[in-house]
Amino acid sequence: MAPLAAFWPISFLIGFNVGGMSVSFAAVRDIVPPQVRGMGAGLINMGAFLGAAVVQPLFGFILDTHWKGDMLGGIRHYPVEAFHEAMLLPCGLIAVGFLGSLIMKEPGRVSAIEAQ
Repeated sequence: MAPLAAFWPISFLIGFNVGGMSVSFAAVRDIVPPQVRGMGAGLINMGAFLGAAVVQPLFGFILDTHWKGDMLGGIRHYPVEAFHEAMLLPCGLIAVGFLGSLIMKEPGRVSAIEAQ
């Protein structure tokens, strides 16, 4: 369990990173035609839950490939290297999202890639 002193920094980081979700809804409002905006917002909302449902088992699978059979208190004990490799999955997804944001066109503006 994390110490109580870690509560505020962790809460700040969670709040700071969740802010990107509201930008997704604003992008749908700006880009998607009015007739299907509800569907676009629903897809954004579903994507968050679907991402969690898919990434967590993949993360566990990566950990399991490194498990050497060690148990600690009835719980699997993974080496640190397993977590290093498993963390590449969310880091890769963040990179894909970042690249997607660079090529996304905002109405009336030039994208970062087109400006070069």
